[in-house]
Amino acid sequence: MKFEQLLVFLFFNIYPYIVPAQDTISTHYFQKDSFIIKISFLDSIYGNYKIIPEDLNLEIISALSFYPELKDTHIKFKHKRFQVRATMKAGPRSYFIFQKRQNRSYIIHINNNKGLRKGLDINQLSFNALTGLLGHELGHIYDYSDQSAVSVIWFGIKYTISKKYIKKTEYATDMIAIEHGLGYAIYEFKDYLLSGSKATEKYRKKIKKYYMQPDEILMNIKHQ
Repeated sequence: MKFEQLLVFLFFNIYPYIVPAQDTISTHYFQKDSFIIKISFLDSIYGNYKIIPEDLNLEIISALSFYPELKDTHIKFKHKRFQVRATMKAGPRSYFIFQKRQNRSYIIHINNNKGLRKGLDINQLSFNALTGLLGHELGHIYDYSDQSAVSVIWFGIKYTISKKYIKKTEYATDMIAIEHGLGYAIYEFKDYLLSGSKATEKYRKKIKKYYMQPDEILMNIKHQ
């Protein structure tokens, strides 16, 4: 066997076993640059009827682009100092009971980590992970938008009094995000929160108790 042929043989038959395999999960992560180049186009479609903080415009519009069903839905994204027990919280505006379902307005409160109730500092999140977190909250709005006012009120009551219902709801919402193409973004957010973030142990326990875990997310992605 010639020397050149020997090198080729070694490369294809031995190299794969001595060099670590590529991290295939990270290859699915959303890259910021790929959304920057098309943000004007996406904004023209998904930015209508939305009130968006300037500092999060790219991430919010990117997440909204995976929910075409919400492109005509009124949603306000607002940094909030108080009354947010998590990193973000989505829900209908307080006067939703007087609105028709198709005219209903929603709000997503974003914990600015300056109040008494601190969530996860979103400034520490990658573009991909933050898009996933926003995608989860949009999943809640997607779910609300198909319910009557009475159903939304009843949902709020059950969510308040039943821990079992909280888990059922949050799992279903993660599944909505996965079905809308945000699975790997959700995965990175959960993986970072539980493994690499400065979140409190109390917050981690809450996520482990009520939300879909990273390995479960990957399993559900594979079954799509």
